[in-house]
Amino acid sequence: MGNEIFPRLISEEQFERLKEERFKRAKKLGRLNRMKEEETFTPSFTFTIEKVEDKYDNPIKQAEYVYSLIKEEVI
Repeated sequence: MGNEIFPRLISEEQFERLKEERFKRAKKLGRLNRMKEEETFTPSFTFTIEKVEDKYDNPIKQAEYVYSLIKEEVI
């Protein structure tokens, strides 16, 4: 199809015909109903944060303080 970086190699009409042919072949081979299994991720840890009690005028100091309150627990 082409864009600013890559030149156009085939016309839009050819591209559509190729998509149709690919669909026909996939249907003929029985590949249309294949669903990819959804991968699940269960972390083995959780994060908690203590109550933020101190306030700093300097935003960097405040961020450092708040990040220091984050605790990781292995499940």
